[in-house]
Amino acid sequence: MSDIHVASLYLGGIVHVRSPQGQLLELPAARFLASDYIKAAVSAGFNVLECAEPRWGLVQGEGGGLAESWCPAAAAAAYRDTPAVIAWHLERR
Repeated sequence: MSDIHVASLYLGGIVHVRSPQGQLLELPAARFLASDYIKAAVSAGFNVLECAEPRWGLVQGEGGGLAESWCPAAAAAAYRDTPAVIAWHLERR
């Protein structure tokens, strides 16, 4: 299970995917903390095996469209090394 990291959302990050028809779509995202995911997973009968929070590095367009429109240099500095996604490895009990 994975989602865009809440820290990236607050910096203006938005997940985009391309539909089979070629249309660029924005995915909904939730502002959940790691503890929210853990509580929900355990309550639903899962064990949490692992959690990963890979960080942004140097990427083209870092900072997200909204943040870049205000100040590209600041957006890039804010995003660099910020967690990009939160990914969970769960196992049904």
